[in-house]
Amino acid sequence: MIYLEGLESVIECIYLNDELDNRVSSCNVFVNPMNIKYLTGKTVVINVSDYPRELIDELVKNGCKVISRVYIDHPGVEVKPYILRINPNIIWNGRVLEDFDNFTDLLSSTNDCEFSIDDYVLYFPKISSISSGDSRAMDSYGNLTVIGWALQQVGVNLVSGVFTDLDIVKTGKIMY
Repeated sequence: MIYLEGLESVIECIYLNDELDNRVSSCNVFVNPMNIKYLTGKTVVINVSDYPRELIDELVKNGCKVISRVYIDHPGVEVKPYILRINPNIIWNGRVLEDFDNFTDLLSSTNDCEFSIDDYVLYFPKISSISSGDSRAMDSYGNLTVIGWALQQVGVNLVSGVFTDLDIVKTGKIMY
């Protein structure tokens, strides 16, 4: 069970095909937690490039298993990048955003992003201001961040190869 704390945890939930809950006591996975004072012995997933190093140090010291989707040079962190595969639970919502400031604004605006807890489907926009090589989308090793993985799912081709134009593939108009 993943602790529901913003869009980053919603996307991670979809990626892991897990469930969300807003009760700390029932969750064993936390995504990019900022309030970690009492977080011990849990699994923590870091899926952004700018997570504070001092929080990582404290999480490791508290016996948490720390997994990162982006490269972090820390002896207590296990790097497990996102694996690209089609995920039908992230669907392009038909919108293209010019600017992107942060996840909180994106999820709070129902015009830009919508998530249904009933069926675990996220309707996500394309963001034109983010492209391949942008640190918000991937690290210097080419590992996608949470926003990069979501954008690849809605057809923003940050990583070249077989898994491109996934928005069109999901419509069934072309076969994969």
